Amino acid sequence: MHRRPWHAVVVHARVWAPDERVTAREDGARRLASADATMTSDTSERGCMVILAIHETPSLTRERYEQVVRRLTGKKRIESPSDLPFDGLLVHAAGQGPNGFCVFDVFESEEAVDRFRSAMGTIPQEVGIEEPPQFFPAHTAMSTAI
Repeated sequence: MHRRPWHAVVVHARVWAPDERVTAREDGARRLASADATMTSDTSERGCMVILAIHETPSLTRERYEQVVRRLTGKKRIESPSDLPFDGLLVHAAGQGPNGFCVFDVFESEEAVDRFRSAMGTIPQEVGIEEPPQFFPAHTAMSTAI
């Protein structure tokens, strides 16, 4: 039986933000883990679209990823959302997988993705990463403190 990769499924979900709005920089990934945050498929005005990003391509290597991080942040590693020159990244993880180096991100909205793209500019291409990440709305999103 052939199964599609889990990141090939694209569906929509809404995540209710806590009543007290804070930026990802202030609250990081805890926003999704908040006891006040409830998952729902409701599309009312209070919901916000969570966007996932998967970046796994032959031209993405650990060395190139680290070059991007240094150019973007001036640091060797991303240790906190405050290291980034944009708001709205809820979760970031990177590591060596069975198909090569992989980066997984969760953004609070499409606007946060736009801020990410603006901050990145041409840095990835300059270090030799040829293909962009794949972005798509989350079906389900939840988080616990890491």
